[in-house]
Amino acid sequence: MTEEPRPLNRMPWLVPNLTVKDVGAAANFYSKAFSFFIKGTTSGEDDSDWHAELQYKDQIIILSKEGIPGKTTSTPNNIGLPSSMNLYFYCEDVDKIFHQALLAGAQVKTQPIDTQWGDRIAVVSDLDGYYWVIATAHKQMN
Repeated sequence: MTEEPRPLNRMPWLVPNLTVKDVGAAANFYSKAFSFFIKGTTSGEDDSDWHAELQYKDQIIILSKEGIPGKTTSTPNNIGLPSSMNLYFYCEDVDKIFHQALLAGAQVKTQPIDTQWGDRIAVVSDLDGYYWVIATAHKQMN
């Protein structure tokens, strides 16, 4: 059996790329709010951060600055509509991360609750209007 080729730098097969207004501010927010690790940033022609690579456990997320050459997407806040997608991520303690996110500047969408599918979740929006579902597996479902 032949090994399947991997993406460059052993990246995961699926990497979300979020458009943000300010890459540095967004990276710092995710670091403080969700304990993401900032792996690195790259600057553009104007010496501002254009991209950042963040890591959470074995997952990667990319941030790209709104309005840079070749980037045609906008943040939910700039469009003026609620986020059309949720980023659902698991952590060890949803209540702790929820409060950490609020201290970092997140806005409450849903207080922590226990769901019928077995997760304890809370929903917040970030600086750019993306919705994050913070989850902890609360009980095993059959």
